Amino acid sequence: TLKSSHTVFFKVANITILIIQIISSILTYFTPALFGFLFGSTVRAVATEIMALPNRAYTVEIAFYAFYGLMYVIFVAVHLKRSAPYDNVVCVPLFSFVIFINAIMMIMVIATILYESLLYSTWPIILTFGALSIWPFVNALISGSKEALSIMVRALPVFVLATPTFIAFLSAYNISRLADLTWGNRPTISKVKSDERRKSLAMKGDTGNANDAESLELWLKHQMKWCGVLNVFLVGINLVLMVFMESILKSIAFLPEIHSTRSVPGTYDGALEVCIVFSSPWVLLLLVGTVFHCVRWAKRLNK
Repeated sequence: TLKSSHTVFFKVANITILIIQIISSILTYFTPALFGFLFGSTVRAVATEIMALPNRAYTVEIAFYAFYGLMYVIFVAVHLKRSAPYDNVVCVPLFSFVIFINAIMMIMVIATILYESLLYSTWPIILTFGALSIWPFVNALISGSKEALSIMVRALPVFVLATPTFIAFLSAYNISRLADLTWGNRPTISKVKSDERRKSLAMKGDTGNANDAESLELWLKHQMKWCGVLNVFLVGINLVLMVFMESILKSIAFLPEIHSTRSVPGTYDGALEVCIVFSSPWVLLLLVGTVFHCVRWAKRLNK
């Protein structure tokens, strides 16, 4: 708390981190569109540069958007909170399929960026991604914890390949299960137990508690209804952004464009910029961590 014995720097840093986390949480709801667009741009680049199919590049890209968008819609629809016994908390085969597709696409993204950067000498792209990737390791190194650095090195492959699933699809899963109150000490009761309890209380003449059980059931149905409305809205926004993001991002594209005599000009126009925008909360967290560790080392050296 603000009245605690911690230093002002510690309090400011924690409040800053809290604000950044709130912003990050809001942005993650739109990351399915971000990764869909990034993967779609990569598929177009592969079709034009590697498969030498420039005339079919847009067709391949649109087909991928349809596939990825459908996978996203099915994922949300399957995990959307419903009344028992129709509720599906976790569909393991679908989760496994999503993890597999996202991992394959991340490998393709990394390979394509490296290929096009080396081919066209667009080193700003490599340097940007390299800095964002190395920065956490720098923080772990200056923290003085060998264990933290070791864990990060061992977890790096999984972290990279699972990033789209962890950020985009787990966020979508969280929102789809927003009305799930069947865990912990949440105020919930199943329909069967609700009916049994209502009949039992009614037989005892306790109509007040019986009405409370019925009111709770109606309240839960109301929550599921509005959770469904919210998910429909977010899914619709993400699908629209996924398809039209290229047109939107052309206004903010500032990094060198990728051109080729064989490819569709500007395959990645704005793709990297939007990644920077969406990763800005994460970058700010890394910056806070770097400043914190540097201040701590400075205090140790002054002693």
